[in-house]
Amino acid sequence: MKNYLKLSAWLFLIPALMFSSCKDDDKSDGDPLLAPRNLVGLAGDGQVILNWDAPLSGEVKEYSVTWTPGNGSATVSGMAYTATGLTNDTEYTFSVKAVYASGSSDALTVKKTPKTEAINYTACTDVAAQAGYKAITLTWAVPEIVPKAELSGYTITVAPGEMEPIKVADPQAVSAVIDELANGTEYTVTIIADYKDGGMSAGVSVKATPTELISKVESDNVSKISFDKENAAIELYYTRPVDVKAIPVTFTLIEGATIDNESGAVSKTLNLKDPATVDVVMNDFTVPYQVTAVVDTLVKSLQASYDGTTVNGKVDQATRKILIDFGTTQIDKSAIEVTIDISENATLVNPSASPATMNLSSENTAIKLSDKYGNEVSYGVTCLGADLPVVEGFNPKDITGKDIPADWVRLNRFNGKDIPATIAVYEIPETNSYVVMWKKGSDFTTYHLGKDAVPFADYKADYADENTILVSGTPNLQNAFHASQVVVKGPQGPMFAKQTNGNWAHYTGDWDGDTFFNFDTKENPWPVVEGFTGNGFYLNPGAPNGYTSVAPHTTTKKTQCFFAYHGEPSDANLAGFFVSGTASFTQDEVCEKLISIGLTRGFPINSIDQTTDNMNVGLTINGGDAVNITVSGGLDPVYAVGISETK
Repeated sequence: MKNYLKLSAWLFLIPALMFSSCKDDDKSDGDPLLAPRNLVGLAGDGQVILNWDAPLSGEVKEYSVTWTPGNGSATVSGMAYTATGLTNDTEYTFSVKAVYASGSSDALTVKKTPKTEAINYTACTDVAAQAGYKAITLTWAVPEIVPKAELSGYTITVAPGEMEPIKVADPQAVSAVIDELANGTEYTVTIIADYKDGGMSAGVSVKATPTELISKVESDNVSKISFDKENAAIELYYTRPVDVKAIPVTFTLIEGATIDNESGAVSKTLNLKDPATVDVVMNDFTVPYQVTAVVDTLVKSLQASYDGTTVNGKVDQATRKILIDFGTTQIDKSAIEVTIDISENATLVNPSASPATMNLSSENTAIKLSDKYGNEVSYGVTCLGADLPVVEGFNPKDITGKDIPADWVRLNRFNGKDIPATIAVYEIPETNSYVVMWKKGSDFTTYHLGKDAVPFADYKADYADENTILVSGTPNLQNAFHASQVVVKGPQGPMFAKQTNGNWAHYTGDWDGDTFFNFDTKENPWPVVEGFTGNGFYLNPGAPNGYTSVAPHTTTKKTQCFFAYHGEPSDANLAGFFVSGTASFTQDEVCEKLISIGLTRGFPINSIDQTTDNMNVGLTINGGDAVNITVSGGLDPVYAVGISETK
């Protein structure tokens, strides 16, 4: 390998010889067409050598050189020119302008007079530039010997940029490496031969563009390859286990670059237990690239708890599977509290925080995170444990005469809440869907208003925290009361209300200023303790503030809902909802499922976030994603049932 003189902008700078000109070096900052700088001229025998520096900024196409007398002109791509054929003892005025795509700069001028006795200093020959990584290798041949002049060294200038001219003090030097340049920028490098008597040669300019030596890095099973080209650093980022002592990496090199004398796509097996260095060589210039491997196990550990029992989950990083095994402990899989320890580079997506209560009853349950680079990663979760004993309750078959499909699972708890025996909640595990049924006259009853306004059942509900019920209507948001407090204040509308005497009544409510009164009986004020209009809201007294009031049409996820009942409206004694989960169902498919279990009449809609002429209906039995319903504003995890009126 050749020995090169390495010249850095910050280390080997020697102040350039300063020459006077007839004009200030720099244009004002406000002029985008900046003029050349440091124009100097040296008169010889029948010639004048001109050298200058490039403007501090701007993309110069070329330089225009003119002189008088003689009206001579030349177009120059570099930053030097020698005007020959001049008349000795005649003073010439030389002007140099920078030419841009949008016009020319002001001119710099200098006056020089050729003399017969003057020396014509010879320039460097065979000047060449080879691009490297953030560097340019400049080579040249020593100028021919000039009588009466002794070579003292060289001056090298680099443009664009603000690098000061660099002095090479060794007259026998034939090469230099200029580093700390920007890859991808074309530079013009000019070399001037300096002489001991103060003379100088014309500058010789060449162009080169420093370049990246590696165009692509590849490796198997890697989540992300981060290539910091500015610092020649490569990071291989893994979110699954990997043997860091033997990682195969392929480097695709640019033409002319080599690794261990190999070119093109070079494959290496690296031990990256500690950072490794890969040397890339081009034009006898070596660049050390540092390669590191980061193995980021996003979920470090997981603890699961239910009703005072805590177990450690088994995290399989290779398959991204987590097994939670409660053994013979009876658990409600829909209400498992999980505490997730994640890496510093990870962010929880679902659940969004830890600890969190999760529904782990489905085989498709997953914990979702984002990694260091924002990529989403999922860990599948399997929860094992003994099922809670089923609460004996009414059997829908006793009413309909139809069997419940064998693969439907009747739940007795949901999200830590007991389901009353008068409500039958069935899960369809294959699709994470639910069917909820209740019978006329039960402790939890609801209402149905047909065109004849025949009550489906008297409305009653238990507002105790241990047995919270959620009731909904259509999404007009008229009036609602809880614990004698106004939850929703709206226009006049029919009201199902529990009065201070404990009786429930169905009247029209209206407002007299801030006073709520019974429009039908004219009782003013109307002492309502609990109540909701027939035109809908969601009421959740189990929420932290005692209630949640959200209209069905504000849901952010669509689902297939279906309200149905058994028999005619006047004598119906069984009603139910169907809510689809992970699978998509058509209305006909939902109808077939409900008809198969004896719910023979109903009102289907496509989603609970729209109003139809037929039916407005809402249902959630956990207030979240498990039944694919998300209500804006959020609901605390409860099981619940709700219906509304028909039109």
